[in-house]
Amino acid sequence: MSEKDTSEAGGLQGVFQNLGSSLGTALIGSLLIGALSTSFASGVAVSDLSNDVRETVSAATDRGVTVVPAADVAGIGEAAGLSDEDSSELADIYRESQLSSLRVSFVGLIVISLLSILFSRGIPAGLSIRRKDGADVAEKA
Repeated sequence: MSEKDTSEAGGLQGVFQNLGSSLGTALIGSLLIGALSTSFASGVAVSDLSNDVRETVSAATDRGVTVVPAADVAGIGEAAGLSDEDSSELADIYRESQLSSLRVSFVGLIVISLLSILFSRGIPAGLSIRRKDGADVAEKA
């Protein structure tokens, strides 16, 4: 392998490492947001909040849930006109939804990692070196 081939291989390796990192982050982030939206919506639906409050929250989150610090949810609820009790319950639901979505994302990360290990079984363990006489020699890395 020539010096030119080595630098090209290194460049390709860097590109695919960055691509894999970006895609992995996007995939896990999407899983996290989807799980948070679903968990929060179902938590509000089965909560003890009044029907009016549930409809208000449902309408406000029908296009998705924004990731905010759980400590800010009660203030957001109060600013939207909810009582202190309803705002506090909404904050508790959101906090539980965050934890649930983190668990789902972590399990998703484990599953993706295990699948990656399965698909990487075909990667060669040795390095093929071409000698000057033209014969290929396999060398263990």
